[in-house]
Amino acid sequence: YVEKPLTLRNEEGPEIIKAARLNKRICQVGMQQRSGKHYIQAKEEYFDTGKLGKVTLVRTWWHGNSWHLRKAPAELQAQPANLDWTRFVGPIAWRDYDPQQFYNWRAYLDYGGGQITDLFTHWIDVVHMFMGQDIPVSAVASGGVYHYKDGRTAPDTIHVLLEYPAPFTATFEATLVPGITGAGIEFCGTEGRLSITRGSYEFHPVPVRTAGQPGGEPEPTIVRASSSLDQDHMGNFIECVKSRKLPNGDVLIGHRSAQASHLGNIAYLEKRRIAFDAVREQILPA
Repeated sequence: YVEKPLTLRNEEGPEIIKAARLNKRICQVGMQQRSGKHYIQAKEEYFDTGKLGKVTLVRTWWHGNSWHLRKAPAELQAQPANLDWTRFVGPIAWRDYDPQQFYNWRAYLDYGGGQITDLFTHWIDVVHMFMGQDIPVSAVASGGVYHYKDGRTAPDTIHVLLEYPAPFTATFEATLVPGITGAGIEFCGTEGRLSITRGSYEFHPVPVRTAGQPGGEPEPTIVRASSSLDQDHMGNFIECVKSRKLPNGDVLIGHRSAQASHLGNIAYLEKRRIAFDAVREQILPA
């Protein structure tokens, strides 16, 4: 079992997939929405049937995630005796022990991809699951460290836009400032709009307009989550260890969702539109 994001860099994904396949290992990536009953129900009811119509825009957001604002406690100001700092630093450029980088590694792009890989990876995986496409053809991003000038290198405010060949676009916005909170996904189709969170989903059909008649908003369909995403995902993993079937969050799925997030970070860091070859899975020259 591997937490998401599966990788720190795109090129690591194919090697992990190869290792899992050659060694016949069952590997579940921690993208628990894949096993959530109301996520599966929404996919079957509105996407597999075409009830939502043609989807051209998917909006995702995750605001005010406090994990990215953690401050190292007093007991970590000196390096703990049982911490192997060399292993923690790993393959990145060496630096001396830093309590804040250790405790809140999410805020540093050397250790992770900030809010994009930590949060967007969850949501873009749902987009891949519902839309049946998992390799974007382009990415753009903008943002920066606008407010929390505490040494972090990951932006505290970020916007990402990915384009897929269907065609449709998927966007992500996130900020850590306290003026806005909440997280979710909204699929906009020709026959309606479906919003989904970890707690529920809502379908709002397009109002039927009749000449000479006042238009009214039809009642939305609301479905609440009926079980724990984490328990369902762990249950699927254990079941697949026994059956040897691929789990809901297999490493290939984990790679593709991490890859989409990495493209967003690359676009942010290089300050340009990233074009991606979906066949070779390579970034095209600028």
